[in-house]
Amino acid sequence: MTQYLCFALFAGAHQTPAFAAGPPLRVIVYDVTYMVSTTAQEKGSAGPTQRSSLTTDRGKLTVDVVAAPEDGRLIVDAAFAGDTPDRAAVRVAISKSGDLSADPATPVSAAAVGILPLLARGLLVGRDVSPGSTWDVAAAAPSHGTITYRVLHSDDERATLAVAGGVSIRRPDGFDSQSTATVAYDTVRLCPLHYDVTTVVRRQASMSRFVTSTAHLVADLVSDSFANRKRP
Repeated sequence: MTQYLCFALFAGAHQTPAFAAGPPLRVIVYDVTYMVSTTAQEKGSAGPTQRSSLTTDRGKLTVDVVAAPEDGRLIVDAAFAGDTPDRAAVRVAISKSGDLSADPATPVSAAAVGILPLLARGLLVGRDVSPGSTWDVAAAAPSHGTITYRVLHSDDERATLAVAGGVSIRRPDGFDSQSTATVAYDTVRLCPLHYDVTTVVRRQASMSRFVTSTAHLVADLVSDSFANRKRP
């Protein structure tokens, strides 16, 4: 569930399975805007120095659902077309709990890392989504921390969730992160309708260098090939 809050982090590093070519089971498109502001502070012999950078992009994330295996995963091809040069679609496996896996040699866009965990088939399984309900989810290993979900509003087909959490990895290349998010979610088709998340990640790159990144992502559903299907 870590990636659910922090789109700047992607723990998947496994080869995804191949499936027979054919038309996708479902096609979902999101309009995505994201911004990442990074500040690096370093203590040197001449005194402290600070450098900042800003990365922004906006475009369409197209998610082709390739397969829905019986183990609860969802296999998708995700392609993001934004201001940066277009990339070919990347095959990603979404676990039932929302963890992502992809070929480690293939970069996955920040837009995809932010949105895909919300398509997990088990995201709300066994949860009470009536207004006022809350629950905690422990971050998946090797991360530490807790993510808290609170239902702000719900009806027969939609729920609005407030999500907040703190997650860290305790090792030399680890990090500490704090995130807050709001999600408008289709509880029947299991997909976000609107997603707004801000994450602050702090890393100690070396004994004298500290890096802080603030990431903000907003996504809105543009189209869904299931939209014209009769609801169960």
